[in-house]
Amino acid sequence: MEVVVQNGPEQRRIAQFAVSARNGEAAFLDTLQVLPPYRHLWAEAMEAALRALGPGLFHYGSDWSLDNVRAPLVDGIPGARVISRRQSWLDVIDFRRWTEWRAYLSAISTNVLRNDRKCAHHHPRLRIETRNGASALTCAPRLNLMRWRMYREKGVAVSPLKLVLRSAARTWCLRQYAMTALAISEAGPLSAYAGIDFGRTSFYLEGASTRNNGGAAWRLLLAMVQAAFERTEGQGLFVLGPSVGSEPPWDGLARSRRQLRATAVEGCCFSFRYESPS
Repeated sequence: MEVVVQNGPEQRRIAQFAVSARNGEAAFLDTLQVLPPYRHLWAEAMEAALRALGPGLFHYGSDWSLDNVRAPLVDGIPGARVISRRQSWLDVIDFRRWTEWRAYLSAISTNVLRNDRKCAHHHPRLRIETRNGASALTCAPRLNLMRWRMYREKGVAVSPLKLVLRSAARTWCLRQYAMTALAISEAGPLSAYAGIDFGRTSFYLEGASTRNNGGAAWRLLLAMVQAAFERTEGQGLFVLGPSVGSEPPWDGLARSRRQLRATAVEGCCFSFRYESPS
């Protein structure tokens, strides 16, 4: 659905949204998107959306959303009442904190750079192959095999079939923005990456590597961060994913994000009821 403003005979679209609705309950997928010049009208746009949708129970937000915290604004809409909130955080590298790529490299953990040098020593002929668009699917088999083995080693129960279907469906549906990459040595692929490049934001969605990769996992990830930095001329964001706990089996993941100087951006998923005001 779209939200428009009327100025005399002229109509201008200022926002759009999608919902999944059933039996008086609906979920925004995932946020109400308002054009930058009209962001100050977010509450008015949401109020117009709710009038069109009618009364019901609504769920708003996503763990991957970079939208501002909106629950207080919804609470101020006549007829709307927030009934539950779930705090969330998204780990993001904001390139605008550094003037150039070399400045970013000097700020990250020396452990990252040490692993990168280790990769150059162990795999002097390592190459990185990237795929964009529909061809990104060609890396999916190797990526999902690595992911399944990684989850198994961490003791995390996952369905190989679900891994494949979810990855393939997302890549195909977002093929205009999808990209995958493999770090390949003479012995074969050592690390894999899958992400989405959308505007000035790059989303790191999936990644995996072999157990003894000799620093190839870091080499690939750092290459993807650098590609995003250069693509956005140092003005973009690299989203590493929702914050994870610093406990097994994800303590290494949380530590690696800190080493890359990611910061936690606050989000908020919430549910609210809406009744048409009298």
